[in-house]
Amino acid sequence: MKTTFTAIRAALWASAFLLLWVWFAGALERYDRALRIPMPSASNGLPLLAIGLAFAFWCIALFVLRGHGTPAPFDPPRRLVAASMLSTPPSKRIGTQMF
Repeated sequence: MKTTFTAIRAALWASAFLLLWVWFAGALERYDRALRIPMPSASNGLPLLAIGLAFAFWCIALFVLRGHGTPAPFDPPRRLVAASMLSTPPSKRIGTQMF
């Protein structure tokens, strides 16, 4: 029950953060038009968006399941979350990316 409550809190804070950035991007769009900045097509950014969302979801899940908290600084995890995609030594990451 406690994990479910933490997951709901994390989903609410993540949604609020996402809505803040959507509002911010919408507010700046009029300046793009005024400065005649060309808008890239949406298909160019969709793969990057999918990768970013997957990484964010994975991080939020780690905070909820291992840390019993949310990524929000005002509602931090109760335990240290030391696991991450980047928890391997840099030399191993570089070696696997090169080959």
